[in-house]
Amino acid sequence: VLMTATAAVGFRALDLLSLLSTPLKLGLLLATFWFALQAPHGDVWAYAGAEALPVGAGISLVVGGLIVGVVLAPDVCRYARTPAQAAMGVVLAYGIGFPLVLNLSGIPSLVTGVG
Repeated sequence: VLMTATAAVGFRALDLLSLLSTPLKLGLLLATFWFALQAPHGDVWAYAGAEALPVGAGISLVVGGLIVGVVLAPDVCRYARTPAQAAMGVVLAYGIGFPLVLNLSGIPSLVTGVG
């Protein structure tokens, strides 16, 4: 509802909405991760998969991840003024941010058995 309402106002409203919602989403992600680690479901870090993925599925995961990175790179680099700033944005987004979000969201999935 808020996204639709802000679209009627314009990009300034979308910017305000993202400034408000991003810390809330990050807080929810961190809280979910924290509560998952407190759950009495054994050692999450010792989890081992039930079976190995087929080679085709592994290739699809790697290639799909790279394709998403290529598609999102212009969004990450949009406000860079120099190529060095663009490179730093990509390194921070895909080298630190992406794995961090995957781990913070994956651990609760392991604990709950969903996903």
